Amino acid sequence: MRGRRGTRTVTQEPATREAATQESATQEAATQEAATQEAATQEVATQEAAAQGAATQAATPTTFHSFFKLPLELRITIWNLSIEPRYVKIKWSGKHRRCINSSTGNSIPALLHTCQESRTEALKTYALCFGRTPEFATVYFSYELDAAYIHWETFGAAPGRLGRKIGEVDFSRVRRLLIHEYSLMAHVEDRMRELTRFTGLKAMVVICEEESTGDQFGCNAVIEMAAVIDDAAEKLGGPVCSWPQLACLRSHDQENDPDDLTADYPGECSRHWWFEGWNQRAFVGGQKLEWAKTLGPILDVTYIEDEQSMMERLFLIAMLRRMERGEPLGDLADLF
Repeated sequence: MRGRRGTRTVTQEPATREAATQESATQEAATQEAATQEAATQEVATQEAAAQGAATQAATPTTFHSFFKLPLELRITIWNLSIEPRYVKIKWSGKHRRCINSSTGNSIPALLHTCQESRTEALKTYALCFGRTPEFATVYFSYELDAAYIHWETFGAAPGRLGRKIGEVDFSRVRRLLIHEYSLMAHVEDRMRELTRFTGLKAMVVICEEESTGDQFGCNAVIEMAAVIDDAAEKLGGPVCSWPQLACLRSHDQENDPDDLTADYPGECSRHWWFEGWNQRAFVGGQKLEWAKTLGPILDVTYIEDEQSMMERLFLIAMLRRMERGEPLGDLADLF
């Protein structure tokens, strides 16, 4: 009897383990099946979402065919809202003997060749400009919105002579200029004679060199010249002069991407740190010195870093001013 009971016990243990193994396998299979079903459900949901998105995109029209069914006033408003400020590259073409627009992609505003209605509205903003006479004007330009980006090197020897290449109307009505620092400094050497001709200028944006960061060049010289400007505003008679706002646009590798003027470089510009103070004076008004003749010397003394060189250049500029007026040369303190 004892042997039979022992044999029965030994026989039951393998059976118990086998049952446990089968139960574990069943649970694992159930888990895998649940995971597979969940993955399948997610895949179906993803496909349905993609299909719905594609259907929505397909249902979204890319062309509004009923535009001309809108009220005329609304259409005109839409045309006008699509007009945006541009910078327009002005280049002298020796071949055609006239100024041309060398901008990439926007030489002619899109509204001028969209339809007759848009062209009619656009011509209220744009006109053919930059010709010595109307028949030579071929550049569409908005005096109120656009900035003239003149390629001075195409207008002859440095700094470039506009001469009779553009008309007096352009000189008086251009409101914004975009200019490279190297071109601007060429004008400084020429005593700003060409830039003085832009009598209606409201803003000038300078594209300066990327590496021009760090110390404030010419700080002491600018302080001295600011005192001269304040003195002139108090003592000089005559009409009040309007000064344009100045902005410094940090440039980058113009050779690789000459049309990209949106690069943003950290750090204050060493040469144009004083633009903010200039702009405050321009905003307040009451200036008695001409803007170009005042701007030139400041640009000159802030272009280099060496303090001694700056003072020497400031001294020479002051002597030139006095000699022009036919006045005797005195002490440095009296030159202004």
